[in-house]
Amino acid sequence: MTASPSKGERIKARVIRTASNLLQRQGYNGTGLSQIIRESATPKGSLYFHFPGGKEELAVAALIAGGTEISNKLHEHITAETEPGHAIEFACAALAEELSTSNYEKGCPLATVALEAASRSEPIREVCASYFQGWQDIVYQMLLSRNVEPVQAGELATLAVASLEGAILLCRANHNTEPLERVGRQLRILLDSTLAQKK
Repeated sequence: MTASPSKGERIKARVIRTASNLLQRQGYNGTGLSQIIRESATPKGSLYFHFPGGKEELAVAALIAGGTEISNKLHEHITAETEPGHAIEFACAALAEELSTSNYEKGCPLATVALEAASRSEPIREVCASYFQGWQDIVYQMLLSRNVEPVQAGELATLAVASLEGAILLCRANHNTEPLERVGRQLRILLDSTLAQKK
């Protein structure tokens, strides 16, 4: 039987969850510790007890939480479909739905922070790079399993993740899901065509 989390663990999880949500919506520069403390209903002392490194350390923990959630969802979407093209299109549709539900406030949990802070913070750059690579690896492994050559699989995986990230940005700017729908459709066509050549 799994033990219930302690009060300290619950507080830490609540702070990370709040920070992740705010960073996703507002970015690194737009999110202050005072807002995180207020919205998580956490005493200032508790926040610094769990995150003595302050905002940077908390941001890294929040990015790990958000990046892991996306990794799990991407893996889930991909394994739910037998065809890689349909899997990517399904993932795009799911991301589009989440964006629309959040009124286009919640995009990629890493992208905004990466753009703002990766050049100034090595820990933030490292965690962002790690998760972006991890997402590519999920797509890469899916393509390898369908006999796509490693070099081509790697290039297609990079294209897929870069296209998704760019489409999310366009969706947020335009307040509609059409960019993700278009990217999903074109990636499906590309992957279907690639796999058809392997038969």
